[in-house]
Amino acid sequence: MNRILELRKEKKMTQPQLAALVNASRQSIGKWETGAIDLNTDAIARFCVVFNVTADYLLGLSSRRTAGVTEADAQLLHAYHAAPEPIRRIVDTALADYVEKKEPAAG
Repeated sequence: MNRILELRKEKKMTQPQLAALVNASRQSIGKWETGAIDLNTDAIARFCVVFNVTADYLLGLSSRRTAGVTEADAQLLHAYHAAPEPIRRIVDTALADYVEKKEPAAG
């Protein structure tokens, strides 16, 4: 069981609209919605981003939609992953003290 159809209808999307967002064909969307074909990990990841849900929720394994991440946190994470590598390195450097659970350097 998956929740693609339910989530698509909740967002008032057509199959072609969803297909464009996840870089798939309308036919694939229909097959995924009916369970005629299994979702691969890439498709699961794309649907989770589009619908802002966890993989467990998407696959019907949990009734909890999110993993406790706020919308603002999700937007920052998305921006980080969408940023070019040089920008991600700058962010990583700036946050290194926090990632290592140390006190940040003064400045």
